Amino acid sequence: MAFEEEKKGRITRVAGSVVEGELEGAFVNEIIYIGESKLYGEVIGINRENFIAQIYESSEGLGINDPVVGSNRVMTVELCPGMIGKIFDGLQRELKDERMPLGFQTRLKGEWEFEPVVKQGEKVMGGDVIGTVKEKGFSHGIMLPPKMGGVIDEVYSGKLKTDAHVCKMKQGGKSIYVPMKQEWEVRKQRPFFARSFLKTPLITGIKAIDTFFPIMKGGTACIPGGFGCGKTFLGHQIAKQSNVDIVVYVGCGERGNEMADMLNEFLKDENRNYVFIANTSNMPVAAREASIYTGTTIAEYYRDMGYNVLLIADSTSRWAEAMREISGKIGEIPGEKGFPPHLSSRIMGFYERAGRFRCLGRYKKNGTITIIGIVSPQSNDLSEPVSQITLQSAKTALILDPELAYKRHFPAINYSLSFSQYYDVAEKWWRDNVGEGWLFLREEMFSLLKKQSQLKKTISVAGEDSLTEDEKITLIAASLLEELILKQNALEEKFCSPKKQIALLELIKTFYETSIKRKSSAKNIGKMQFLKDALNLKKLDGDQFEKEFEKMMGLLFFEFDKNMEDPSGESGN
Repeated sequence: MAFEEEKKGRITRVAGSVVEGELEGAFVNEIIYIGESKLYGEVIGINRENFIAQIYESSEGLGINDPVVGSNRVMTVELCPGMIGKIFDGLQRELKDERMPLGFQTRLKGEWEFEPVVKQGEKVMGGDVIGTVKEKGFSHGIMLPPKMGGVIDEVYSGKLKTDAHVCKMKQGGKSIYVPMKQEWEVRKQRPFFARSFLKTPLITGIKAIDTFFPIMKGGTACIPGGFGCGKTFLGHQIAKQSNVDIVVYVGCGERGNEMADMLNEFLKDENRNYVFIANTSNMPVAAREASIYTGTTIAEYYRDMGYNVLLIADSTSRWAEAMREISGKIGEIPGEKGFPPHLSSRIMGFYERAGRFRCLGRYKKNGTITIIGIVSPQSNDLSEPVSQITLQSAKTALILDPELAYKRHFPAINYSLSFSQYYDVAEKWWRDNVGEGWLFLREEMFSLLKKQSQLKKTISVAGEDSLTEDEKITLIAASLLEELILKQNALEEKFCSPKKQIALLELIKTFYETSIKRKSSAKNIGKMQFLKDALNLKKLDGDQFEKEFEKMMGLLFFEFDKNMEDPSGESGN
């Protein structure tokens, strides 16, 4: 490994994934290479004449006086074609079938058909698209790096390798070659012109989310839940069917078998553009800490092309645990639960990189990054620091309930604890693109769920006989709401369109209001065939759903009319 100004030093102490040593001119965040195997490390502290560094690989075999080489650069990732459909570790090294040797560094390679979109003599600025390449049906814009700008002197076309130049330009009187590949510091946010207001919801096709707890494109959300609550599976469903262009999935500290199953399933879908960062629980803890930044930088790169990107981090709790372990080894004063004092700023800084942005370039490009963090609190304790900081940072929280999960209620979202701050923003989109009344229907149905919760408490104290007929009808309507909206079996109903969601809400509202207005007995209403047949609507889509929906509306009023003629309900048998 050679550098322009090679700096050499030695190790003086090894403590797991943390080493100390002597290296003249070392600086914080500098990348260093440690030992004879050139292990990848990063300086995280300076103590007088010594440096403290974290190693991103196994430190087994390292000893005192082993060599250290400084690189005079910070940690970066390569941004270029060839990332879609690939699996990387936290250092952007591609993971393949064979075992990766220690100190191994990979470079993204490939040959692409480059089509320029600029001409000789054209004035360009940072962020402008110089040309495009086709990558698995996806148009990958090759952009001028943010700090560049000038006049195009010569532009190339045809088959070009990833390391090749795409054009030559004049900047400040000098000729500069612009490469297809660019590098960027992972801990530094990529620049943009301005933040914009959020406009479009992230349509997940999951009714409990889209209807009750919406997420916006460019927004932030979290999924806290204990072991077995289905938070990872819910994250997978959101990744597979949300209305975004690219998904960057960061597996941070999760079980290897779980990640392998997820990757095998995702890679079968050729219609989605994925980039995977896999740092499982058996990989070095320092690389786990870096994986979040690597994934976020890759997401920002695609955002700068004007795409809508979804970044899912599973889980941020493991990321925080990695910070805690490293902090303890370097002797930082611990905060609550042993986490480092900077935990809050790190988590908030991560969610801050989400948004809808006016991207760099002469022509208007708006890109979004939606960030969803999956949180794994120990013993489902939401009062622990990672959960509390995350709930303060994210604008939508889908809090999972272990009791619902054990009842096979998917998604196991606790509607009384979960929240969203995007109702007013989302309402305009629903009104303009789906129809009037989404927010009103949502509030009406949410009020119904609250009444159900209160009535269940009454039953637990005074028994069901203490309820009035209207209150019993409220429980029947809330049960129908749970079955049609809150529960969603992915085998029967993977995706529910916004139009279908509105229709189902209207059906439930009509049933509830008519039941109260007609003064029917709860016993007769509970026997209605409508309650059974309406559940079949979940399996239908398109024209078939619309026909069956009209049929259900007719059946609803037919049965109510029958009950009015025969209050005993015997005619329905």
